Amino acid sequence: MTATVFLALLAGHLLGDWVTQTDWQATTKTHSWPALAAHVTSYHLLMGTLLLLPVLRDGWPAGNALLTLIVSAATHAVIDRRWPVRALLRLTASPNFATIEWGVVAVDQALHVTILAMLAVLLG
Repeated sequence: MTATVFLALLAGHLLGDWVTQTDWQATTKTHSWPALAAHVTSYHLLMGTLLLLPVLRDGWPAGNALLTLIVSAATHAVIDRRWPVRALLRLTASPNFATIEWGVVAVDQALHVTILAMLAVLLG
């Protein structure tokens, strides 16, 4: 079950963060609450749809799916403000990497995928 849940989460993440995110969301979510809310909402509606696969096909508890979506939404919103990512990079002795936008995006992605993997392991 863990692998199925993780694959659904990973597919949802890739589609929600890279394919369906609008330019407005991507460019303003770090300083606009409406843009961030729109992104997190559309991302998790897509992810929730994909999580129906293990729920309906494999009997994965819907409560686990809901908890996964709640934790993912909360952490995703915090990470996407980007200042926490920059703070983490400064704390891990990478202050220069925190000033490079692609570096911050790479760490943002690493954090999202790691959280989704841990949710799959813990709740899948």
